[in-house]
Amino acid sequence: VVPGMSLPSDLFAQLAIRTRQPIGPDSLAVEFPAQTTVEYLGERAPDIHQYRLHFARLGENRVDVKLTNGGRHTLQFFVTEPVETVIKKRAAFIVAHQQHRRPETWYDGLFSLWDMENRVLRGPDDAGGLHPYMVGGSDDPTLCKAGFVAGKNVHFPVRAEIEAVEYYLEHFVWGGLQRTDTEEPHPYGIYGSDNWYANRTSPIGLNSGGLGQERMWRTFDYTHLILLYFAMYRIARDFPDLVRYLDKAGYLERAFGTARAFFVVPYNIKMGEAWDFRGWCDWAYKQGNFHELVIPALIEALDAEGRAGDAAWLRAEWEKKVKFFVYDHRYPFGSEMYFDTTAFESTHMIARYGLEHPLEPDENLWQDKNTGEWYSHPSVRKEDFRAFMERQIAANIAARGWLETSYFHLGSDIRQHGNSNYQLSYMTQMGGWAILDYALHYAEDAARYARLGYASYLAGWALVNSGTPESNYGFWFPGPENDGATGWAFEPGKYTTNWAGKAQGRGVWSYDGEIDSGFSGGLRTAAVVVVDDPLFGLFAYGGILEVTGHSLVLWPKDGLRQRLHLLDADPALHITLERDGFAAESAIHVQRAPFEIAFTLENRSSGAPHTATLRVGGLPGGRYEAAVGGAVQAQVEVITNARAVLPLSLGPEARYAVTVRRA
Repeated sequence: VVPGMSLPSDLFAQLAIRTRQPIGPDSLAVEFPAQTTVEYLGERAPDIHQYRLHFARLGENRVDVKLTNGGRHTLQFFVTEPVETVIKKRAAFIVAHQQHRRPETWYDGLFSLWDMENRVLRGPDDAGGLHPYMVGGSDDPTLCKAGFVAGKNVHFPVRAEIEAVEYYLEHFVWGGLQRTDTEEPHPYGIYGSDNWYANRTSPIGLNSGGLGQERMWRTFDYTHLILLYFAMYRIARDFPDLVRYLDKAGYLERAFGTARAFFVVPYNIKMGEAWDFRGWCDWAYKQGNFHELVIPALIEALDAEGRAGDAAWLRAEWEKKVKFFVYDHRYPFGSEMYFDTTAFESTHMIARYGLEHPLEPDENLWQDKNTGEWYSHPSVRKEDFRAFMERQIAANIAARGWLETSYFHLGSDIRQHGNSNYQLSYMTQMGGWAILDYALHYAEDAARYARLGYASYLAGWALVNSGTPESNYGFWFPGPENDGATGWAFEPGKYTTNWAGKAQGRGVWSYDGEIDSGFSGGLRTAAVVVVDDPLFGLFAYGGILEVTGHSLVLWPKDGLRQRLHLLDADPALHITLERDGFAAESAIHVQRAPFEIAFTLENRSSGAPHTATLRVGGLPGGRYEAAVGGAVQAQVEVITNARAVLPLSLGPEARYAVTVRRA
């Protein structure tokens, strides 16, 4: 099935069913016939029958394949609003309903958990039976929210949402959750759960084995804020009129200071007998931490902003980790647990980094403070990173639903309890990013991996409780008060108790927790991807495709409208807009020979004149030009398969006609 079994209402699904039994146009029984369109496409290959389905009803949609022996095979779909609508609703809901604005409390500015069942915001003074770490602001369930809101505003800036994130940083984070740059020891240190206030005011001081005031060793807390500060840097760089707390230099400094602390602070805290792990906390180097994949982009930004020394320092620490995972780590798939799907986002970026950057052999690169061992790498080869990439992508797929025909299994990460509980967690989309990225840039069989990667991207959005007035604003917990809220995960069992200790029936958790980290992974994944699939032929993930002669016509519906990957070409073409986007109501026209791409650009800077950046990778060698409104603005000479960067000068208009062609 493409593009997945979680399906936005503005896209259709295509099925290929393999059976020796005779089936045909009337063999699919749909749950809601008046709101479902079924088109039989015929027997495209021996025993393989294809169908196209479009669902108008939001929520669960059951489809049964009727067999001639009287049996049925059930397919379980979930239909969401368009992905762009879901992304925007989720960010708006967090800002409108999930931030505590209480200056009289220590947690002023905190983003906390929304309880859909009771339609109330939980927090430190009203946890609703949840564990204090879940609502205290110093662990993943709450730390992930500002990062997603900021990440969404990199692509679709909204002043009120940016203001809410800056309020959080000013009132809750700086000098509270996070030590300032002048606090010694451990500047930029981040206090862990249950909450920063209890740790800052604890009678237990430093050199306490990681207790009390020294509880700053959890590396996963740091990567949330690296992600957040880096997103705010990008917002301040591209939309400077929308920030007030810090400018782009200030946010870049915070991102670097936090990244530096990520490697320095925990590794200078020695954990004692109170913990399962004892010794110097080396997780920044030895474990996969979600969101740390932004560190290479942060290094590039430091270089671009003239901070070569800071970039070099951070690059050296990151490359210690890259080499350790490939050459020194016997089992690189652990994180906070011995096996943890959290690691797959990191392991893929580590493999990718080694393939894309020159890494030199070394002797005594660094010494392990716990074992005394020196790590040396006398031979560093690209083929080692390629082998590591294949190993980690296979492990990622092994922990992911692929064979099951239900929306809560297909593409979901699957943990130690198998497929019977806690489905669609945050690593559904984060690890799914790795699989789709592998399809885009490294796989010999791109179509095969694109199916699973894109299904993972779409799967996570099924947790969001969003809907129309006709659907009463959401499938899981209806009512306008919950329109844009979300569940933490999905429980397949009819009666169960989730690991947070709450009894519930089949469906999503009634509160959100860690899932916004997954949605940040979704922002990294969103793209229109065209593949020539051996089963389905030419197909566009995240878009509507028409083929006219040697040209493609595409309407982007991926959620962001900024990335287009044409994997049917040889070499593949990768087209990315930064800051601005492809217009929603206009098609993208791609002509193969001679090469030309034409589209309408959407100015997302509220009419402010600026320079948009268009990046094109995979072009055949030659000279190319970019025209805006018919006037040529940029020309570039391209070496075959190299990346072309084309700056486009825009004025105050909301839309511009852009054409890139061979000169």
